[in-house]
Amino acid sequence: VEITPTVVNMRMMEQIGHPNNSILPPGLNPAETRIGTGPFLEVEYVAADHYTVAANTDYWGEAPGVAELTFQFYPDPTARLLALQAGDADLIVDVPAQSADQVEAAGATLLRGPVGSYEAMYFQIKGEAPYDLGQDPAVREAVSIAIDRQQVIDSAWQGNAEPGTTMIPPAILGDSASLVAAPEFDPERARQLLEEAGWVEGEGGVREKDGRALALTIINGFATAADHGSVPELIQAQLGDIGIELEIIQTPDTATYEQRLTVGEGDLWLERGSQNDGNPAFLPELLFSTPEEGGDPEATAYGRAFAPGEAFDTEIARSREATDIAEVQEAAAQAMNIVINEERIVIPLCGFYRLVGHSEAVTSFDLHASGVNQLWTSLTMAE
Repeated sequence: VEITPTVVNMRMMEQIGHPNNSILPPGLNPAETRIGTGPFLEVEYVAADHYTVAANTDYWGEAPGVAELTFQFYPDPTARLLALQAGDADLIVDVPAQSADQVEAAGATLLRGPVGSYEAMYFQIKGEAPYDLGQDPAVREAVSIAIDRQQVIDSAWQGNAEPGTTMIPPAILGDSASLVAAPEFDPERARQLLEEAGWVEGEGGVREKDGRALALTIINGFATAADHGSVPELIQAQLGDIGIELEIIQTPDTATYEQRLTVGEGDLWLERGSQNDGNPAFLPELLFSTPEEGGDPEATAYGRAFAPGEAFDTEIARSREATDIAEVQEAAAQAMNIVINEERIVIPLCGFYRLVGHSEAVTSFDLHASGVNQLWTSLTMAE
């Protein structure tokens, strides 16, 4: 296999090593035939129902802790929880943060893993009226320090998260994680910033300037609107406290969300995402790089709305070209510092713990922060 990057990219191996990437023989349809060379071998696959695997006794690495494992497919988190309660499942993955207490109430064990996904808002900085208020640096900074992250975590997520500092799990930045931190909650300073910028309190407590109300629109829909629970309403109340009116628009699916982003119809964009490969600059580069002519349509839409420009692009290029992992992490952290603290484009909300519920039949399971990187060899069951 010969791969020729279009730019210098020393992160190629991290990206190729993503668990969802595979090199397949010509003509192979993985929906029909799957080649297993890992710690498990396929026994049976029934679409939309279950997938059963057995331990590969010839595997060169760590042997699985169970002889056979069946992954049962359920349509939603509620169905998974009911299966655990009924004894039809021994372990359920990715328990929603707002439902975690139901696992323990059912007499099962709740495992809290490291932070593996994040929730954040992005401020459009290049929009056209009426979505152009993000061009005002004072508005962006005021919004960034008016958000009480701990209240969001306690009210929406039952404490199953930690205040966000970056837009990826901080652990992937190593020692450079200390170079970037979310702005501190300071509503009084937020009010002062707006006053100094000419946004004075108007009718109904909503600030205005030159006859225009300080009214923003937040788009909720990525990955789904349900992923964010009561967060939009909490943000709405917190911004209302400093005199900003916030309209909440909930999109029915990701496609509709991305269509609105493509045409720039929104001020704030509420998203939940995760880091699934070893490149610490993967998400910042994808979402905030200056778009290139003929580039990826999704990256182009994000870049048109959020890209801060040359300083950010320079750090991303440095992270891509560096050979020393410490320099890669430092450049990625500096890039995130630009969008979070210098330009106030990204407003981190929280980092979610990965949650798993299991019955007493499970004796051990090493929970990975990333679902697609989970190693199932660590699972052991009572005999």
